[in-house]
Amino acid sequence: MTPGSSVSKALFFPRRSRGGGKPRSSNPISLRMKEQISSQMTYQGLILSVVFIMLCRTEADTVTQKNVVKVGGNVTLSCLLMGSHDILQVTWQKKNTGVNENLATYSVSKGVNIVETYRGRLNFTRLSLNDTAITLWRVRIQDDGCYTCLFNTFPAGAIVQDTCLTVYADTVTQKNVVKVGGNVTLSCLLMGSHDILQVTWQKKNTGVNENLATYSVSKGVNIVETYRGRLNFTRLSLNDTAITLWRVRIQDDGCYTCLFNTFPAGAIVQDTFLTVYEQLRGSLHYVVSEGNLTATCSANAWPRPVISWIVPKAESEKTEEVVTHPNGTVSVISKLYVNSSTSLAGQLLICRVRHMEEDRDYSVKVKEGRWFSVPWLLTSVALLVVFVVLVLTVVCWRRRRKKQSESKAS
Repeated sequence: MTPGSSVSKALFFPRRSRGGGKPRSSNPISLRMKEQISSQMTYQGLILSVVFIMLCRTEADTVTQKNVVKVGGNVTLSCLLMGSHDILQVTWQKKNTGVNENLATYSVSKGVNIVETYRGRLNFTRLSLNDTAITLWRVRIQDDGCYTCLFNTFPAGAIVQDTCLTVYADTVTQKNVVKVGGNVTLSCLLMGSHDILQVTWQKKNTGVNENLATYSVSKGVNIVETYRGRLNFTRLSLNDTAITLWRVRIQDDGCYTCLFNTFPAGAIVQDTFLTVYEQLRGSLHYVVSEGNLTATCSANAWPRPVISWIVPKAESEKTEEVVTHPNGTVSVISKLYVNSSTSLAGQLLICRVRHMEEDRDYSVKVKEGRWFSVPWLLTSVALLVVFVVLVLTVVCWRRRRKKQSESKAS
């Protein structure tokens, strides 16, 4: 007899008592109750198992992504719902304070719908109920934050997946101007939500960036040795940082970089420019030699000044010399040569100097009394000498003749 047959008999046939007595009677009501309880427990266990599996699958299917984009750029946000689901509709939302803002929806039966405030700037770029993507064009700072994909499924209901967007502005370029010897504060502001670990200030030199100062919450402030006593942080905030330079030199002129080290986006860079200037000093004078006029215009400043001439129509030539001084200032010496064939007597010479995007004119009027050639001047002097000699000769001759007359009379 097989084990199965013995079990069947044990379940459905009453045992006979030993010694050949009558079989024990069993209570049919009690057996039915036991069967009902066993069936209910089996059904409840099955339901709990299904719910547990669905919950576990829902948790495993939600993945949070992080995206980084610069202000004005474009970005694609995507959600992928893994597993087998009967998805009726997918809705994109933006998480705002206290409420989720609907952006766009898609379903097979209804198609695509974009809310009015985002039309022309947002659209679906992947139309699939379980693998969805939207693209934002011309991103603004206000687009920074977290977005939600709401998958409406049957019979599980809503399944949610988040994707976060970090918007940064690294192209906010500032320009600062300071006179040699003055003080200046350079600042950088990184807008948006960022996990900033450290901020580093650098100066852009030819081929390499020179570190100036760093700041982090854990390490504090560090100023490189060559700038200690002349540079320091004047605003200690990881996203809103500022340094001050004292006793500015011409060598400080140039471009400075704020390097924001963020996680997980990495380095975000912002530039700020410093223009150092020295006040313009200029002069203009001329000389006439051998019938030729030579005018000299000199300008000393920083940045380098640019010289141009405004003169009446004349045959002329120009030369220019540039001298860099130990303090960093630059002198530009421009000379104008005018031939004797053209008379500038009574005319105005103008030397125009451009510095710091402004023009300054230095002018002089050529005097008529000075516009004579050297040979003509020498001839005039010689004639005058000859005339004086003749006069003296005549005077002397007349005196001598007078004396001779008086001698004869006496």
